[in-house]
Amino acid sequence: MEYKNLSNGQKILFNDRKTPLTVEEVEDDRVLVAGPSGGEYELYKDEGTLLVCKPGNRRYASYCKDLRDVGEWNREGDTW
Repeated sequence: MEYKNLSNGQKILFNDRKTPLTVEEVEDDRVLVAGPSGGEYELYKDEGTLLVCKPGNRRYASYCKDLRDVGEWNREGDTW
């Protein structure tokens, strides 16, 4: 999945994350995502490589691997 194709509100996973993160903001050069416990991350490309870091802290970025859309479960009564 290409990170530029993400949209606000979309649920994603990457690397070894097990809990979906929510896309908060899509900009020209970065995508901001938020975790369920308040963690925030910035996804961006540098020389063709997808990286992830804390917002504004690109100096300590790491590789972003296996970016994927996971959707969301919705409960309606007793069914999901």
